[in-house]
Amino acid sequence: MRFTDDAVAGLLDPGEREELLRWHPGGAARFWGAEGKHAGMMAKLRSGDIVFLVGGGKVKAVAEVGCQLVNPRFADWMWRKPGEPESFVHVYSLVNLRPIDTPKSKLAELCGYSAKYDFPGQRFLNDKDVDAVLDWYRVDREVREAVLEREAEERVERLGKSQVTPVEAVRKRSVVRQVEASTTVVNRVEAELVTLFIARSGHDLAAFRTASGLRADLYRECGGEVEIIEAKSSGSHRKVREALAQLLDYSAHSPRPVTTLTALFPDRPDRPGVELLLRMGIDCVFLADTGEFERVAAPAGRRSAMLPAWRGEPAN
Repeated sequence: MRFTDDAVAGLLDPGEREELLRWHPGGAARFWGAEGKHAGMMAKLRSGDIVFLVGGGKVKAVAEVGCQLVNPRFADWMWRKPGEPESFVHVYSLVNLRPIDTPKSKLAELCGYSAKYDFPGQRFLNDKDVDAVLDWYRVDREVREAVLEREAEERVERLGKSQVTPVEAVRKRSVVRQVEASTTVVNRVEAELVTLFIARSGHDLAAFRTASGLRADLYRECGGEVEIIEAKSSGSHRKVREALAQLLDYSAHSPRPVTTLTALFPDRPDRPGVELLLRMGIDCVFLADTGEFERVAAPAGRRSAMLPAWRGEPAN
């Protein structure tokens, strides 16, 4: 629905229109909502949460929550039928909506219920079932990643604003995300994080490009030490995996044989993320709440075992 049309625009206040346009720059969005009696449950929803839309015995579609509004006039204009006692109150725009059209029985089985279980009204999945459901339906949490990036950018700015110095070699980068039919550009935090790390590291840091033109964020030589550092915009598990893959790609192209690979984050990844890096011999560096960078170093034995693979040396 086009929320910028005259018939709709009068139902939204300026702040609501601005927020909707931030999520949907093209001026159109799909909406989902709830009646006022569900206020307690709906208050738990956040931007980036996953919504499964069901009906007629099927899971019809899956989407991510975008903009959140509490606007009875707008909600009732869209959904309330004459004579209905309950007013709609909560409005959520939907991002990255994907039709599914699969039997609802499969969702019930994934949640540990019988195939005939009928999900009553609106409900949240149990925490223990979430990963299995998202994996089976192949759900990517693009909006959640964008939210984490914005939070990380605010964190880096807050913790580093008094000590950051400009570094000419660092260029602002951005990532383009597809949001339905529109494209939203989300500024990434890597450049600010790299700038802050350079300012506080005390090392002479540079960068290098591989033969294919890919650019490693930071490169350090000091005596016999050669370190490649890759910065990511959040400590999510997806970003941990991205950092790992990029570091393994860069390492074989290092100007000198690499001795240390380091993944740099604006906050500490969760335990599985840190453990994944350490298993591969990669150090984890993150911006702590103190405003300083902390390093979780990989075990020396693990790093030593990984060196031949990092350097692209022939297997024995």
